[in-house]
Amino acid sequence: MHIVELNIKNFRGIKSFRHMFGEKQLICLVGQGDSGKTTILEAISLALSPTWNIPFCDNDFYMKNVEEPIQIEVSVKIPETFVLESKFGLYMRFWDTENNTISDTPIEGGNKILTIKLEVKENLEPKWYVYNNCQEENYKEISNSDRAKFNCFIISDYTDKHFAWSQGSPLNALISTKELNSTKSNSVEPLRNALNTINSSNFETFNKTFSENVETHLVDIDGIKTLMDSREIYYNQNKLSLHDKNGIPFRAKGKGTRRLLSAVLQFTNKEDGSITLIDELEQGLEPYRVKTFVRELKNELSNKHQIVVTTHSANVITEVAANNIIVIRNCNGVLDAIDVSTDLQRIIRAFPDALFSKKLIVCEGSTEYGICNKLDEILFQQNNIPMFLYGCMPINSNGGSKIFNDCIELSKLKYNLLAFCDTDVNADNERKEELRNLGVKICDCERGNCIEKQLFKDLPYNVVTSLIEYAIEKVFGNSESSFIGTMKSSYPNIDFDNWRTSDAEDIRTAFAEIANNNSWYKSETGGRKLGEIISAQIDNINSESHLKKQLDILINWVTSEVE
Repeated sequence: MHIVELNIKNFRGIKSFRHMFGEKQLICLVGQGDSGKTTILEAISLALSPTWNIPFCDNDFYMKNVEEPIQIEVSVKIPETFVLESKFGLYMRFWDTENNTISDTPIEGGNKILTIKLEVKENLEPKWYVYNNCQEENYKEISNSDRAKFNCFIISDYTDKHFAWSQGSPLNALISTKELNSTKSNSVEPLRNALNTINSSNFETFNKTFSENVETHLVDIDGIKTLMDSREIYYNQNKLSLHDKNGIPFRAKGKGTRRLLSAVLQFTNKEDGSITLIDELEQGLEPYRVKTFVRELKNELSNKHQIVVTTHSANVITEVAANNIIVIRNCNGVLDAIDVSTDLQRIIRAFPDALFSKKLIVCEGSTEYGICNKLDEILFQQNNIPMFLYGCMPINSNGGSKIFNDCIELSKLKYNLLAFCDTDVNADNERKEELRNLGVKICDCERGNCIEKQLFKDLPYNVVTSLIEYAIEKVFGNSESSFIGTMKSSYPNIDFDNWRTSDAEDIRTAFAEIANNNSWYKSETGGRKLGEIISAQIDNINSESHLKKQLDILINWVTSEVE
């Protein structure tokens, strides 16, 4: 079984969504929270549900607009031997894998598919159809028993029913009707005997209490007895469930264990494969079990299964191939799905967390990255809103010109990007125009400056001295004399004896050059300290300075809505 295309209209948080999955067997949906990933899984599950009827309500319609029907179409590639072909042969459609298109009429070399459509109108009654636009009667209803043959199951927080032998569960699919009937026949007589044993003498206290306290002439209560009702122990498959070796039911196990066993059941004895949907695959699992789980899922692909998962875990992202990933964007209910190409594997492995944001600050190095992380804390203290609630996060390109390649590759995934960088390399300055043409916002230093030089040039001098005191502590082991000695040997023509009060351009320049050349702040910790010192004095920085203007650009970009 294999979903080729999905089309959703007016369902919950989705106004519209259409995407060709094509030949993808493992599909990993990622994106910011509330982008619609879980709703996509639920839509597939409902359209291919083996349940004969499903209750819907007004909340299931986008913006509660019941005048626009819910429509979910799932086009599924079917095996040549699929039993439904004899029923729905006239409604067969065809998938051209070369052009990744679907036709209502036969095409040479096309794969057979059936398109299942679930429609719910304002009367809230769900209807399931198979359809082909070329037929005079476009639609033909499909029963729940026929839908069950698509072997579609969803693994979410509600997996307890997967461990019972009830109708529609993955366990039930493993056993024949004949075997079930035989089990029922063999169980009824022992249940009757057990009921007779229970009722023979166990309820005398209840009988005595009733006879001593209840009197009436309205109803004949002579000889009334308390007995266990036979319907309470009558054979029911729903009550037959899996237990571990100690007799503990699997429904009482931890979430991770339940979800793993549920996944195993989906893949068992499915001759034509299955469509398995897993919401937030990492839930309840330690990182090593997450990675092991993903590897096992990839092994199952060879058995004709298609697996669609959602995740918020970098551990999942780094285990799947880039071309398994689809980034979901939601703009006022209209979902956009972006297929990640194989050539983006490096960027996916380098920045897996970035896939869960709307916009990214791409930092040239650890200094800029540390500054951004500290600014994030300051934003939270000032507004109680951290960066991630604006859909934003910083990432570290780890120095040099890599920031340009990172921005170019990330732009292919339609991220809103801001490049936070230096301007001390002329060749890099020329590439900034390329980024601007891609829509990347630039936050940089003045021409020829690195971040250290810009800071020492524009910050109030009391802030400059704070930066130097931090360097004395971390670099010179709290030895001010060692610091002054180093400065004098490097710049013999400058007087550093009164550096705390001597706000001179040559002193500022010397501090900036030696800090940059010796990497005093080129670490995330150093950058955080810069961010802490800057943030404490941000209102005192000259509003006309280049530094203040660029910080304003950065903060305003973070806090603005994504267009």
